[in-house]
Amino acid sequence: MHLRLDFHLLAFNTNQPNRPDMMKFYTHMMRGILPALLMISLQTIGQTISSDVGTTICKGQTVVMTADSYYEWEVSTNNGSSWTSLGSGNNYASASIINGSKYRAKTYDYMSFPPSEILSNELTFTVAGEQTGINTITTPSRGSISLNGTDQAFQFSPGISVGTSAFTFEGWFRLNNVPFFEDDQNMYSIIGAGTGQSHALSIIVSQANTIRYQCSAHGSQDFTVPKLNINTWYHLVVVRNTNDEVNIFLNGTRSSSPTTTSANGITNDNPGNIQFIGRNRDGVRFNGQLSNLRLVTGTALYDPTQSSITVPTAPLTSVTNTKLLLLANSSATMATDASGTQTLSANGSAPGWAANSPFRETISTSKTVSNSVAGGTWSSSNTSVATVDASGVITGYAPIKSLNETIIMLVVLALI
Repeated sequence: MHLRLDFHLLAFNTNQPNRPDMMKFYTHMMRGILPALLMISLQTIGQTISSDVGTTICKGQTVVMTADSYYEWEVSTNNGSSWTSLGSGNNYASASIINGSKYRAKTYDYMSFPPSEILSNELTFTVAGEQTGINTITTPSRGSISLNGTDQAFQFSPGISVGTSAFTFEGWFRLNNVPFFEDDQNMYSIIGAGTGQSHALSIIVSQANTIRYQCSAHGSQDFTVPKLNINTWYHLVVVRNTNDEVNIFLNGTRSSSPTTTSANGITNDNPGNIQFIGRNRDGVRFNGQLSNLRLVTGTALYDPTQSSITVPTAPLTSVTNTKLLLLANSSATMATDASGTQTLSANGSAPGWAANSPFRETISTSKTVSNSVAGGTWSSSNTSVATVDASGVITGYAPIKSLNETIIMLVVLALI
């Protein structure tokens, strides 16, 4: 409480002639009336309080409110309808301020009776809540089947026989090693004939620039493709039409040699069952990752006589006559046939799942997130992926490589 002491003294001019009354008054004043004319008044002054961090704060943030005299502190959580005492002192600190609460300091004027309250200004706090205003962008769950080339593979039943019909095999592969000569330890089978199925089809990476189309009962046909590299996703199509013409496309480009073939009798005699992913009947196993494998019978989804095809930019879906579709979206679903036709189980050791995918996610640069939190500003949790300005406009997206089971990306609210 501030007290101000004011002294009021009456002053008179004694140099006034012919005023004996005034002189008499002055004489009495000097003899004892002067103290009665000394008037003392006490005036109280309300105080201003302040916060060390302002009045827009984060939830749980410590705030220190200060007054320069000894005061009683009060809080109201109902917009001033009622107040609760918090204790006394020159300052008050709290880390549990709630949104909309009001704080003030109070003392009393003891020169009045009964003493009257003297109140400070009020501080009204805006508190940003935890998680309020946080926006997330979630990419689809994607991945791949991981095979070690030694003892991992899937087998499936009832299996698939392409017979003499048209068919399309399509999928993506990624090599851990590149075959450098042809033997069972240096070739990698993507899909393969089941045990004892000598008439069934196998598709094999047989050399660094060769994809082999094989039927054990009738031989094989090698298709020349550009040199393969490790740790690179390749899109592969093996397609046969109703005219018994077959070809291979790698990343959309047709094999350079042969351009189209029906040689060796292997294209029109495949009655046996395809039953393996990552190996064939001869034990040739795949070393790398496989994703989005689809086998369709009765339909050539691409024309084998074309020089090129368009590579899909999104995960494959089940179409008419799909007999196998392995998307490998997660470790829990990588052995699930999305076409609902085949039942998969481990052959040897169970394959692993990898958070790698042939697909990249690019999110629109026009995305804007709103901010309802007073005093909050936006920031990116990973600026190598994207940045966001204070108003919530997201820019500078880099492609997101797939691809854990769920990636929660990227913009979080920096609560001051």
